[in-house]
Amino acid sequence: MGIAPANNMFALLLLLAPLVASANFQRMIDEVYGPPPQAQTRLVVVNGVADLIELRLDIEGVPRVLSPRVAVFLPPGDGPVDVFLTLNKCGNRSVRPDPRIAASTQPWRHKVHCRGVGNGGHRRHYGTDVLLPAGLGLATFAEADVAPDGPRRVRGDLRAYLGEGRGNLVLWAWALGRVARDLPKTLPRVRAVYVTGHSRRGKAALLAAALEPSIAGAFPNQSGTGGTSSLKGRLPQEPLSWMTNGAMIYPWIGEPDGLAHFFAPGLQRLARHPQRMPYDSD
Repeated sequence: MGIAPANNMFALLLLLAPLVASANFQRMIDEVYGPPPQAQTRLVVVNGVADLIELRLDIEGVPRVLSPRVAVFLPPGDGPVDVFLTLNKCGNRSVRPDPRIAASTQPWRHKVHCRGVGNGGHRRHYGTDVLLPAGLGLATFAEADVAPDGPRRVRGDLRAYLGEGRGNLVLWAWALGRVARDLPKTLPRVRAVYVTGHSRRGKAALLAAALEPSIAGAFPNQSGTGGTSSLKGRLPQEPLSWMTNGAMIYPWIGEPDGLAHFFAPGLQRLARHPQRMPYDSD
């Protein structure tokens, strides 16, 4: 009889653990990244043929002329295809030297990362020459079409329509999730959608997979703090306190405005003592 209370307490802890984890996850999303937008979206085919199909992500409350454009590259044939979905940093035309690819919606480009990058300039980064012969597809859209990669608002910036109180990472992740959710319904050849990305785009891919259950898997590459690495300072090259300091400069990758715009506005205060956070991203 004396063991029963302990057993009951253990059973209660097992029951409560998922609820506590869920509450901490939601708290992390709200405090670190900011809440995802609640706007309804629709994925629409704009034009294309078998190997290149271009879509438009229409967003409730956003003028259609500003809808992000999604380029989908598919291998030959009509069989089912698994597709990798990723953000690109310099526009859809930078991914592959194909004159049929339409310009991305937002003309803003990162002044360091995209300097001198022309059509197909990042072809090797996105691997269509490897994926398509292997029977895999690639879907991509420009991160700037959703949120330009800097703290300053620009003309046609969707952040003006989607509201304040959230960082770029959750906006990018939310858009990735909406495209991933609707891509198989819009293009019947698409069997499953996996998200991927490098560095900040890896952070967004991982966050998208955490938020959108229809994503089949995530393959972030070197996503660092706020991605696969701990928020609590175990990556000395990228501590959270640096990332949330708007005046901080990453001279080796050319970030004159810092990276505070990745995160929710209130994270700078919490980042002073990250060990006190009841959650983590890794």
